[in-house]
Amino acid sequence: MSPAAPSGHALFPGTFDPVTLGHLDLLRRAARLYGRLTVAVAHNATKQELLPIAERITLLREVTRDLPGVEVVRVDGLVVPRLQALGARVIVRGVRSGRRPGVRDQMAHRSRSPPGSRP
Repeated sequence: MSPAAPSGHALFPGTFDPVTLGHLDLLRRAARLYGRLTVAVAHNATKQELLPIAERITLLREVTRDLPGVEVVRVDGLVVPRLQALGARVIVRGVRSGRRPGVRDQMAHRSRSPPGSRP
């Protein structure tokens, strides 16, 4: 029995500053699961950047060029509206260590809240 062909559209958002082997592992896995994967590179004004966003996008495009169905784009604003605008149905996220659980809880709450509401 052959594996099912990948289908669907997933969004992998992040700052990717810097791009890590963990990011690449997730990208490859997600690309095998979904027919289309959009890597959404964001700017975080609260962080000191190691690399400018344009360079991060260029690097990600270079390392994903052999992965069919993978697109790298810049995003601004919240993830859920971008997900909806692209027609994606899934958000790809990695599992981090427990160093910053409060930030992840806030992100999850904002993703569940209707637009214009406050946490």
